[in-house]
Amino acid sequence: HPVRDHAAAKVAAADPWERDYKFLSEREALSEAMRCMKCADAPCQKGCSTSIDIKGFIQSIENKNYYGAAKIILSDNPLGLTCGRVCPVSVLCAGSCNAAFTDSGAIKIHELQEFAVRAFKEMGVTQIPDPSLPKDLPKSYETPIALVGCGPASVTAASFLGRMGYKNIHIYEKKPYGGGLAASEIPKNRLAWEDIEWEVELMKQLGVKVFHEKEVGEDGLGLESLKEQGYGAIFLGNGLSKPKKALGDIYDAPNVYHSKGFLPAVCETTKQGMVEGATELPKLSGHVVVLGIGDTAIDCARSAFRRGANRVTLAFRRGFSDLRANDDIFQPAVKDCCNFIPYSLPQKVVFDSNGNATAVEFIHNLPESDDPSDPHYQPTGDKMTLPCDHVITAFGCENTQGWVKKVSNQRGHINVDYLTMQHKEVPWIFAGGDNLGHMNLVDAVNDGKIASWNMHKHIQAQSGIDVGETPQLPGFHTPIDE
Repeated sequence: HPVRDHAAAKVAAADPWERDYKFLSEREALSEAMRCMKCADAPCQKGCSTSIDIKGFIQSIENKNYYGAAKIILSDNPLGLTCGRVCPVSVLCAGSCNAAFTDSGAIKIHELQEFAVRAFKEMGVTQIPDPSLPKDLPKSYETPIALVGCGPASVTAASFLGRMGYKNIHIYEKKPYGGGLAASEIPKNRLAWEDIEWEVELMKQLGVKVFHEKEVGEDGLGLESLKEQGYGAIFLGNGLSKPKKALGDIYDAPNVYHSKGFLPAVCETTKQGMVEGATELPKLSGHVVVLGIGDTAIDCARSAFRRGANRVTLAFRRGFSDLRANDDIFQPAVKDCCNFIPYSLPQKVVFDSNGNATAVEFIHNLPESDDPSDPHYQPTGDKMTLPCDHVITAFGCENTQGWVKKVSNQRGHINVDYLTMQHKEVPWIFAGGDNLGHMNLVDAVNDGKIASWNMHKHIQAQSGIDVGETPQLPGFHTPIDE
């Protein structure tokens, strides 16, 4: 049997947080671009949440026009570099690729996207508003706009609004750094801080201001007070801040973590330059049990190995056929030698007399239906106890703040029209990202993209200006285009 690279051994490596796969070299990128068949109907573009002209940017790479390729990408997706790293391409663009049926498989679209945008990043060129904008825009373009949270959805919305020419775009971020979940919950081996920081800086080059360590709901900063300050539209990109407490108050134990605490501690201590004076996360050891099977749970499991765990087990209530994690995240966890226990619904965490978690009790949770789209899981009553040295929960998050609940629906999501991202009852509120229940970062980017146009439409309507129904979002521009 071939010897696997056990993740525990990586702790002793020079850099246990090295990226999961190498950059494409220029030669590899050109070769991969030439494989693309440039399909007339471009099914890959239809599979892209942000509708990037994939065929177009790959053609530009093939012609060695890396600047042009990056412009195509960033015009539709201001987080083109981040998405090139972490997009679930197997279920989006690459999953629709006609080349998937060839011996070499689907085109490595995400790697080509990252190659093009990284090449542009190294050029050191700045972003500017659309040069074709009139010099004397109406007064309505000076209307203040507030965005809550500096994550992917807000960065995207602010970028498009800045490209349109809005002058007073303000982001309120509770952390001392921007990037949201991409910065604080995606480990360094999957996404480097320098890439996120660069994308936030591109946004700032459009005049967007970010106010750090400003949390809505604290110090008199609320939605109504922001409205009273003159903000014409407010975008909520605040994510989901608290773990669900399905197992009760277990997080006081010194060896029990939740993803909302564990991953930020991991990222803040390993992504150099992101935050000063980050608290070192206690070193893990022995057997770590992770509860959940989404992308976040797998990030927790793989990070646990890199924090010293000898064995990591992901236990989850579903089966392998309907994992929440996509293959691009799941397969590296298999290579890292994570263990997986399906059909296991956690019931309680067992503690010793000192208050340390020693085991997790589960009940078997089996499907009653043969329909893969609706397995209809039901607990059987059969129990199992899994001993452990540490527990990390990653089975969902929620917002518990009172101000969020006031604008949310019964499912706990911000109550918006998904076609416009505009609140159904409060027309000056818009939202996007995790707080709508979306699971992928690229979907949060698209939320911000949709919301930006409808925020623009709402603000202009207040001044009696009709911008039309069809979105006309400006593309990415630099001083080279002037």
